[in-house]
Amino acid sequence: CKMPWANVPCLNTTTGLKVKEMKPAEVRKALCDAGLSPVGDRAELQKRLAVHFTSLSGGKEEKGGVSGGGGGEGGGGEGVDNSGSSVVDLMEAINANEGDFAFILSLSGKIVKATSSKAELRKAYFILSSKVHPDKNANSAVSKKSFQAVLESFERLANPEKFEETEQEEEDDGKPAKKRKKTERFTRGNGGCYPTRIRCPRCKDNWNTKNLGLEDAAYNFLMQGVKQYLCGGCFLRFGCMTATHFCPHCKKTFEYDPEDYHRKITCGNNKCDKTFGFWMFKVSEMREKEIRIEVKKENEALAKTRAQQRRRGARADKRVGTQTNEERFRNNCLPSGSLTIVLDVVGCWRGACKKTMLGTS
Repeated sequence: CKMPWANVPCLNTTTGLKVKEMKPAEVRKALCDAGLSPVGDRAELQKRLAVHFTSLSGGKEEKGGVSGGGGGEGGGGEGVDNSGSSVVDLMEAINANEGDFAFILSLSGKIVKATSSKAELRKAYFILSSKVHPDKNANSAVSKKSFQAVLESFERLANPEKFEETEQEEEDDGKPAKKRKKTERFTRGNGGCYPTRIRCPRCKDNWNTKNLGLEDAAYNFLMQGVKQYLCGGCFLRFGCMTATHFCPHCKKTFEYDPEDYHRKITCGNNKCDKTFGFWMFKVSEMREKEIRIEVKKENEALAKTRAQQRRRGARADKRVGTQTNEERFRNNCLPSGSLTIVLDVVGCWRGACKKTMLGTS
């Protein structure tokens, strides 16, 4: 290809061939590090990255190439990661798109949507915050503004209901105070929701309420993080955060957070952008209160048992201290001065036995 890079529809150049060898995740990461958009199909992203690397080398591909940040395994951003200019460009891109919450978190290299799970949002937030945090950028004003934008993007997408309540309160300012309404029990429909498949994290057995003789609402309590349950195969007690969850569409695993229970999310796996919710079985308010009281008593009993174990361990350490076995035996089992007599008797007995053996031989 002898045409300028901006007009080249293929990647048959030195830089392009090296970019082709990179994985899609590496290409997106390198684009984010360079402050470029990671949105687009695979060919578009590869060309965008190749054009960027060529512009960095001043258009001389053979001399510049991707030697500083491109080729091979994991090379999608080594040179770009270590340069201070890439972080500055990233902060400028964040500040320029303030208010576009999904786009800002997508600059981490992970494609983020408003329907992404909280675990995916948290990953993107950690990646960006590790780069633009003020402590890592000499507390500059630009880094502070970028970090605040990243934090706001995460909070807005992860907890949208909190901001809706705040906006409602702001709209009510200046109006006469109304009588506080009684908190109503949360209810919702099951449109687009599924009783997702769950597996034990240790033995990989499917966790099923019917097979274990549990009520259907046990699924609600597990997914909301209210209660932990036993596996029917290995008897491991686990909760929703340690369990293995599967997407109902692509059948692949995804990371789950209890705050996603009343949301419709995407699993975040490649080629699966279908949204789904989590089934909510009918359960009476009385039964839900009973479960919560039962869990509270179990946790209190467990905390009490652990406190007793810690106290017993502290008393044992205080009694034993740093004494050797011989010192503990002397202090606990023998009267004062009797250890020397015992050792003398044992020594005499051993000497007598040795003489007897020599005489017989």
